[in-house]
Amino acid sequence: MVGGKSVILMLSRDLPRLIGEGVSWSPRNLQFMKQLVAEYSNVKPSVSHLEYVKKLVLNTPWKHTILILQKVKDPKARVFYLEQIVKNRYSNTVLLHQIKANAYEHYTTKPAQHNFAKALPEHFQEQARESIKSVYSLDFLDINKPVTERALENTMVENVKRLMLELGYGFCFIGNQYRLSLGEKDYYIDLLFIIEF
Repeated sequence: MVGGKSVILMLSRDLPRLIGEGVSWSPRNLQFMKQLVAEYSNVKPSVSHLEYVKKLVLNTPWKHTILILQKVKDPKARVFYLEQIVKNRYSNTVLLHQIKANAYEHYTTKPAQHNFAKALPEHFQEQARESIKSVYSLDFLDINKPVTERALENTMVENVKRLMLELGYGFCFIGNQYRLSLGEKDYYIDLLFIIEF
């Protein structure tokens, strides 16, 4: 009888010859594939739910899928992160940041209060929800002492790319200390963003 490791080694050698080289059939990847099937099937979901998860996984980069398997144990949280990757096109770095910031827990325990389902067309609802997130993780600013407003602004501007990723899809950074002239008066906006709906 051939053991599990032997079967994986044999498959790793045979699959490139039988199927092709398009996918890495390394023993490590085959282990992850086995784990993926076992863990998502182990939940005993409905067939339609399994099909939904399968569709999400097929639309998710392999590195992202592995990261979720390694870092997230709750099956519902896994589906949440898969959905976010598909919707928001997270990079692997952003996904890791979202997992470390407990985005799923924030999503389930602190839902935003709104009437978007009644007031907005369905295709605008997700963008509107993202625009009023109640909790933003600003840990990436690495500020561990009181700072002035100007110092905070400068730190935010330096890290604006990361901030934009945290805010989510549909935001655009225009500038800081952005001048607006009304009549003969000038006004300066600390940080100006545009939200796309």
